[in-house]
Amino acid sequence: MNGVEWVGNKSPHPFWLFVILAGLVAVLSAGLETAGVTAQNPATGDAETVLTRMTKKYHAEERSEAEAARAAEAGDGEHTETFTAQTLTVLSRRETTALWAAVGS
Repeated sequence: MNGVEWVGNKSPHPFWLFVILAGLVAVLSAGLETAGVTAQNPATGDAETVLTRMTKKYHAEERSEAEAARAAEAGDGEHTETFTAQTLTVLSRRETTALWAAVGS
């Protein structure tokens, strides 16, 4: 038990362990993608190429899959959607009271 305690005392804070491991996964993924590593999908047997969220190739593939899914749902190949930004407004207590008074009348 003394050895376990010694190792625990020498290790970094859990937050920093998470940051270090997340960075390690990102670097490892980028390296595997650059090397062109593939893995076999057990469900289909197809070879899947490693992609990371940090590359244009990933975003282009994700976008084309999303567009294909939207077109399939719409029943045609020309379906497009427009998204608008939404704003969250936080009212003060006085403004909320005035708003409820106006709605009630």
